[in-house]
Amino acid sequence: MKRASPTRTWKRWSAAAAPSRVSYWLFDDIRDQPERVRREIVEYIGAPDTKFSIDAGYDRKSGKRSAGRFSPDVREYVRSVLQPEIDECRAVFGGRAQEW
Repeated sequence: MKRASPTRTWKRWSAAAAPSRVSYWLFDDIRDQPERVRREIVEYIGAPDTKFSIDAGYDRKSGKRSAGRFSPDVREYVRSVLQPEIDECRAVFGGRAQEW
């Protein structure tokens, strides 16, 4: 967990590529607005007329048993470890990351 750093990854990728060659989408947006995000992605890669046989919101794992929620103690520990990166994500990505 201490090595998880989407901001470091983004900074490396965006420094190595022209702005028009690298982008990102947040899982929050994929979950909440899958059609919009899929449309943005196919436009970004230059394939706006792509036809899909699977709905944008399809989730092959829905209905499967999950591990469940973290206990409050575990949740607090994870947050304490990741808080600096969460704050950095808010600063770097803005938008929905502000809600984290």
